[in-house]
Amino acid sequence: MRTSWDNASAHKASHARLGVAVQEVNQALADSFKLDKPEGALVSNVDSGSPAEQAGLQYGDVIFFHCDLSAT
Repeated sequence: MRTSWDNASAHKASHARLGVAVQEVNQALADSFKLDKPEGALVSNVDSGSPAEQAGLQYGDVIFFHCDLSAT
């Protein structure tokens, strides 16, 4: 039986590069952005030509995660 480890040395690992840096939104940042509570990620840098820039992310954006897993 072969496993994924059998081929590990034959393949180069690759990692997705989004081209964005974020920082956690703390209370001070939440206050300055007039947010109800400190949550989300503040975009602190977007690399020129990156997938993040192509997706429309900009310096100063705050990213929130919302997941509605309700069953219908």
